[in-house]
Amino acid sequence: EAVRSTLVFEDKPGLTFDRLRALVAEHVRYHGVQAVIVDYWQLLQGQQRSETEAQHLGRVAQWMADAAKLYGIVFVTAAQLNREDSCRGGDGLRMACDVYFKIHPVESHDGRGGIRRHIWLEMEGTRYTPRRDVGDKEAQCLYISLIGPTVAEYGA
Repeated sequence: EAVRSTLVFEDKPGLTFDRLRALVAEHVRYHGVQAVIVDYWQLLQGQQRSETEAQHLGRVAQWMADAAKLYGIVFVTAAQLNREDSCRGGDGLRMACDVYFKIHPVESHDGRGGIRRHIWLEMEGTRYTPRRDVGDKEAQCLYISLIGPTVAEYGA
């Protein structure tokens, strides 16, 4: 049986929360989308007049959790942390996520005078998924490819 692979890109600077909800419903229905990547959480517009930024972002995060369950899909999003490693705009994302990873960059010399940039992911929080980091400081399994740019897995 052939596996259908469809990528749908939406370049929407200033995307509102309402428009995101509509786009996700549309792409799940018409394209069978199974994963949504939001780049990134704090940039979603549409805060209501009566809401603080933390309330707005908490509402967005909870919708992502609810929509993931409703549609049977996965949401992946990036978020900016403050100096205390808390989410800028509130902890709504941490509370809504099943798994919460922190990216750790590591640089090393490639032996030819260049620098190779690696990353590893530390699982900082989880609700249902067993705890597991993706690599560690000494043994990273991901690297930042200069062709892309993209994150790639060693050996893939």
